Amino acid sequence: MSETTQARPRWRAWPWVAGGVLAAVLAVAAGAVTTLVTREPSDARPTGSAQTQTPVQTPEPVATTPTAPQPVTPIPAACTDAYAPEYIEALEADGYPLNDPTFVLEVGTRDDQLGAIISASPTLRCTWGGASESGLITNVTQIIADQRSTIEARLRELGFSCYPEQEGLRCVTQERIETDGQSSYIGESHFLRDDVWLATLWINFTPDDYTPGMVRTIWPS
Repeated sequence: MSETTQARPRWRAWPWVAGGVLAAVLAVAAGAVTTLVTREPSDARPTGSAQTQTPVQTPEPVATTPTAPQPVTPIPAACTDAYAPEYIEALEADGYPLNDPTFVLEVGTRDDQLGAIISASPTLRCTWGGASESGLITNVTQIIADQRSTIEARLRELGFSCYPEQEGLRCVTQERIETDGQSSYIGESHFLRDDVWLATLWINFTPDDYTPGMVRTIWPS
């Protein structure tokens, strides 16, 4: 996924690919208990008149809930918080709406193991484009330390090219796929930093400065 820093996003699309190719190409590619204790006196002999003993009540145990560790970098609350405003305007002006309801893909990867981690974790799903021949999806996912090592190992196992970038790890891959005699280009970009994972799956759409721009927005300093 080629990305360079430009003031305005640029991309390439292949218009000869039939509409709705996204799904077709991907199909080809792959509680506490209270206890009352009654205590008898040690000398139980009567001393002239009956004495009433008052039951001694133990304090009720207080249930405590472990405090979950706070994330180093919380994921954005909305997709509009994950991109610079001018970037959103530029993509939408060129026919790539943000979170169009006709966009069908759910996770930013074709790999089942990586997709299962995304689906089971707190994630923000952001899509660009609709039911057409090009578009992309990114999941901004909150992860834990053990998951990061698992994700990185899986990306390397799948043959992704991984390298340090913007104080994190970037892994990318792309390929050309033939569908009914027509060519499509599909790829993935993954970025890991702190406890956040940016997982992007794209088809016939590689806007410049996409992942680096997201990184600058999510990590502004």
